[in-house]
Amino acid sequence: MKKIAKRVITAVLAMAMVIGMMAMTAFAADDTYSVIGTINGNWDTDTELVKQADGTYSVDIKDVKAGSYEFKVRVNKAWDTSYNADGVAVGENSNVKVDVAKDGSTVTVTFDGEKVAYAVKDASAATPAAPADKTPAAGDSSVMVYIVAAVAALSAVVAVVAKRRSVEA
Repeated sequence: MKKIAKRVITAVLAMAMVIGMMAMTAFAADDTYSVIGTINGNWDTDTELVKQADGTYSVDIKDVKAGSYEFKVRVNKAWDTSYNADGVAVGENSNVKVDVAKDGSTVTVTFDGEKVAYAVKDASAATPAAPADKTPAAGDSSVMVYIVAAVAALSAVVAVVAKRRSVEA
């Protein structure tokens, strides 16, 4: 009986480790998207886009001064893949251009996975920000499945050990 219990515990622990590694891989596999350009102040500063419940990414760049700006969205803060309003940004003059009329305006940048869009809200039209949506973004449920499975596997180990101790007593 002891050999069977040891084998079960070993198998469950191995399964829990594999599931945990799968969860970490799934969590780390998501690309990040960021805005870079003069809209941020310079071409050396990225502003992260946040994944929304509908699968798009967006960010509000606040307190923008009046003027003309350029930007693009890039993947994983790398220059090898970037996007503009037409899709993949290639070559010179491939930046999104935006004009801001009033100091203190907010520029909302949205990325749908293929194209970039933006909206400018003048400072005079600003309204208080709504509370952040706490809904998990699409695709995040796979990580939760792995975590739940790992917890279930560890619970099974505890149950087997407790059962073994009660039989020995």
